[in-house]
Amino acid sequence: MMGTPNPLVKTKGAGTTFWLYTGSGDVFKNPLADDD
Repeated sequence: MMGTPNPLVKTKGAGTTFWLYTGSGDVFKNPLADDD
């Protein structure tokens, strides 16, 4: 939901969520973006 559209979320203006994932769950964001 929020992990699939990583670049879209950042462009939309949801940097708050993006930052949280990158700082608290970078490992989760990496595979998600690669999988997509």
